[in-house]
Amino acid sequence: MNKGFLNIVILIGIVIVVALAGVFFLRQKTETPSTTLQQSTSPNGTVQTTPNSPSGAISDLCLSEKDKIIDLVNTFENAQVKRDARGVLALFTSAELPGDSSTYVHLSGSDTAGPRLYSSGQTNFNQPAFKILEDPSKNASGSCTTKVQEQRSYYPEGVGGDFGPAQPYTVYFVTVKQNNSWKIDNYLSDNSSTHKYSGWGY
Repeated sequence: MNKGFLNIVILIGIVIVVALAGVFFLRQKTETPSTTLQQSTSPNGTVQTTPNSPSGAISDLCLSEKDKIIDLVNTFENAQVKRDARGVLALFTSAELPGDSSTYVHLSGSDTAGPRLYSSGQTNFNQPAFKILEDPSKNASGSCTTKVQEQRSYYPEGVGGDFGPAQPYTVYFVTVKQNNSWKIDNYLSDNSSTHKYSGWGY
């Protein structure tokens, strides 16, 4: 066989192999789902960068476990209707910040004979009813927020008499999943406070 012809055959073979490798690489690149980064600002002002996955790639936990979160909110609110302080406080994650810890001690009455929640001050109210306004949705921190409207009737301390007429009060439950169960991380009021127990005015 002519040596020049053999060189041409080898060269053609190399070109074909390179072309096939290029086609395979381009196909792999188009089939691999892209992931972009999304920046969000948390309630405490820090910027968080999280992957923004393609639609349907990762299940939204707030959506897929909506019923469990709603069950937790209903458990809280029904206990609050009964003014069951211990039952309500047991649904929270542990208080970690110094301000939250001292408020928990105050509400739970762990420094005295019994809970102060529902027995004095701004938590001394009746709640005859509540309504879930918005289903759980994912927030900037990755936890789930549920909007609820409570009907509260406050006792006019120092005046005497009975509880006043019920008035609507909007709160937000920020829930997280810990050890395969849902807990309340923050119970927030409608005044933009980020205090763990601001739903009770703290």
